Amino acid sequence: MEESSGSFQARYVDPSGFERILTLSYFQSDRSVSLYDPKAGKSFLKRIQPPENIDINNLYLGASVTICSRPMTIIGFADDKTKRLYTTTRGSSLLLVKPDAYRQMGQILDVVFHSDLAVGRLRMVRFSLEEAQHFAAIGGSDASSNILTKDNMLAIELAGEDVVSRVHELAGPADPSDARSAAPNSLRSLFGTSRERNAVHASSSIETAKLELAYIFDRSYPYTARYNNNSAVIIKPHVVEAKLAGRIIDAILQTGLEVSAARSMIMGFNDAAEYLEHYKGVVPEYSLWVKEVTSGPSIVLEVRGDSCVHRIRELFGPYDPVIAQALRPETIRSRFGIDVRRNAVFCTDIERDGPLEAKFLFSVL
Repeated sequence: MEESSGSFQARYVDPSGFERILTLSYFQSDRSVSLYDPKAGKSFLKRIQPPENIDINNLYLGASVTICSRPMTIIGFADDKTKRLYTTTRGSSLLLVKPDAYRQMGQILDVVFHSDLAVGRLRMVRFSLEEAQHFAAIGGSDASSNILTKDNMLAIELAGEDVVSRVHELAGPADPSDARSAAPNSLRSLFGTSRERNAVHASSSIETAKLELAYIFDRSYPYTARYNNNSAVIIKPHVVEAKLAGRIIDAILQTGLEVSAARSMIMGFNDAAEYLEHYKGVVPEYSLWVKEVTSGPSIVLEVRGDSCVHRIRELFGPYDPVIAQALRPETIRSRFGIDVRRNAVFCTDIERDGPLEAKFLFSVL
């Protein structure tokens, strides 16, 4: 029998709320997986190539993965071999889009998605002066505390082998003028304007990365959502998997609207059914939409601005991509949608629902 490329402990909570700790085995040779329930002493899922197309880069501590529409979280290593291999060759690091590059965050995310590093958790943050000073003290951030408090920032967790050096290669030299000559395709070359306003911060070491990621993603503090003049937006899993979410965020920002909050998430079945309940019995696609939004990681946004709900609906276009391609070919659903189930995005339908939907996504879940 072929030996797995890695064996992990994965937490899975089924739609009834029952929690299982499963052993997830991954086979690099054919990108297949199996799931075993050690408590029950039996197979939970026989070896299969899941429709979600799991890659080795998707598997690291804290990662959220979906296997056959079942969302789960990697919480540990299931054997010493995997622990030795992954702790010596793989890890996670932080890339932080600074306030000076806020308007370019979609373009930056697009570059990041199309790198050979795996994108893990995302979260928009806004630092107080005290938080910025603490963050800078963790690992010697190359930005002053004042710069880090100017506006919202997008924190991106990246994973892969030799991850710190590869994220630094992606970011480029600290001074954008040096980056433009030495690394013209790097983020600082493309989006930085000065050494202090150089678009992104990257963790300086694997130890620093652990501390910075914990400070941003693991502690409890409010999201940056403001719950007024807003539309709630969900960028669907098929778009995230296709590495196109950055382009949608950029299209939103290009309209002059503000992305005031963002987070990555895998929505459970019950949560998705509740969020989309107002479509139940109204549109025949309701069950398809619930299935789609629970099929993998989504990116959820709060978008704000004058007449926000109307402007977002105009930008996204008809919910059927076929109709959108015929009538509104410039719209998001025309460009990124596939069919009525995988139609790229959800957004708020009625202005008064914007705050309620955003609170559900950023406060309740």
